[in-house]
Amino acid sequence: MNSAHFHLLVNHVPLIAIPVAVIFLLHSLWCDHLPSRRFAYLVLMVAAFSVIPVFLTGEPAEEMVEHLPGFSEEIIEPHEDSGKIAMILTILSGVAALGGFMFGERANKKVVRTVVVVMAVVAMISLGYTANLGGKIKHDEIRGDLPVAPVGGTQPTPELGD
Repeated sequence: MNSAHFHLLVNHVPLIAIPVAVIFLLHSLWCDHLPSRRFAYLVLMVAAFSVIPVFLTGEPAEEMVEHLPGFSEEIIEPHEDSGKIAMILTILSGVAALGGFMFGERANKKVVRTVVVVMAVVAMISLGYTANLGGKIKHDEIRGDLPVAPVGGTQPTPELGD
């Protein structure tokens, strides 16, 4: 497994973990269910740790693809910039979850829970945006650069005399 493959593999952990955590957090807010809340906090902490290898494998992954046809610095630079922001936001949501896990039942519960939910949602949006930009690096079909073939895979036949 090379660094590009590892980057593509591990980037899915926070992308999946944070929405799962948000669902459990919302459930715990609605039902005041401590096990759901604690599970969500743990999942957010795992997401915070998992985003670090995603970020660290980004540069080696770029080095592997920068010489391939269709590679463009104009496409990868926004992904890198967004990745830094997404990493910071994800780590901050993990720190907020750690605070909620350790002190949430003693502090102002509603404020702590709301802060964790908001931080997790912001991190989730940032990760989704970053993933979309990353997909554009090698997926021409989501860049909008290529014409899309009609359903069925056949190309229209040019008229005679054209």
